[in-house]
Amino acid sequence: MHQSPFNYQSPVKPPIFISRDLELDFLRKNILYNNESVILSGLNAVGKSSTILTFLSELTQNENSNRVKIFSVRIVMTQFYRSLQTDFLSIMTHEMVANIWTKVLRKDYSLLLEETFLNPGEESNISKHINKLKRIYKIVSSESLSSKGETFNEIGGKAIISGKISNTKEYSMTRKPLQTFEFMLLLDELMEILSDFGYTKILFFCDDLNHLPPNINYDLFSTYLDVFSSKQILFAFTANDIKNNYDSSDVVDMNILINSFGKNISIGPFSSKEEVNKLICNSLSQSEVSEIEFDDDCQSQIFDITEGYPYFIARLCDNLFFEAYTNKIDVISSTLINKYTKPFTKALEFYKQHEGRIPVLELKYR
Repeated sequence: MHQSPFNYQSPVKPPIFISRDLELDFLRKNILYNNESVILSGLNAVGKSSTILTFLSELTQNENSNRVKIFSVRIVMTQFYRSLQTDFLSIMTHEMVANIWTKVLRKDYSLLLEETFLNPGEESNISKHINKLKRIYKIVSSESLSSKGETFNEIGGKAIISGKISNTKEYSMTRKPLQTFEFMLLLDELMEILSDFGYTKILFFCDDLNHLPPNINYDLFSTYLDVFSSKQILFAFTANDIKNNYDSSDVVDMNILINSFGKNISIGPFSSKEEVNKLICNSLSQSEVSEIEFDDDCQSQIFDITEGYPYFIARLCDNLFFEAYTNKIDVISSTLINKYTKPFTKALEFYKQHEGRIPVLELKYR
């Protein structure tokens, strides 16, 4: 069985990604030129992450022609949540060190741990970047660091003399909480490393900002973002358009997030059948099965059923593709689509009424 080219389970990037010109312009303007952190909001699976990933892909492709070269760091929501509960500045700085070590210096993370614990001091025979990252890693680590080593030199010769000289070194460190100005100085050092490799900004990308710790101090969080922004370190968040109807204390109303962070753009469904047609064509171009195609009349019908919501377009096309492949059908027609009209219409209504919750069982292949 060949894999379907229609991806509804994860974000997509070019060559499948389509449209979103307004949203991409918003990201370019605020991140590249205004030095602002941003939030992309919208219903679940509407294309928020795909838009940010396409923006980052675009930056990579145009790296040589852009005046701004961005080093991107994707941070999972659970880690971001933890940072807000404990020590935000320290954990974010720790993430930067780890990513510079692995992505810029192209070294294994295990080596950073080994170098920090087994060789805690600076070494003259390695690069200044490695020494600097080791220093900062130790400073921002939330753990106490300790190490102990012993070296031996034996002496002897033709004379009846023998002996052994030993040298024992112990190292331990427990850091006190750092002040904001101290983190700013450390961030300067990290940006110096990145500037040596041509980077001018760091961009953290984090999905699903709605899940934040209860009783978070949004004013303080906003201050943290300003601290990072002053050092050319920005954040791009996605957030589901939730009006606090979930039965969960840690799901944050979208309006609170917008008021806290300011720069927001809302993403909605596609607005035309032409976009549906382009999405289908782009997806089929990645297919291993070249003989299956969609009838020209299908795009309008698919658009009407899904109302232009990307998840439902991809899910419906995936069902159709699977059925066509299984039954050796070369052309997907309106007749084949008709059987999915009722379940998809019902599922889409539930999706809109329940703030992006997807009734998966309604959409399974029948």
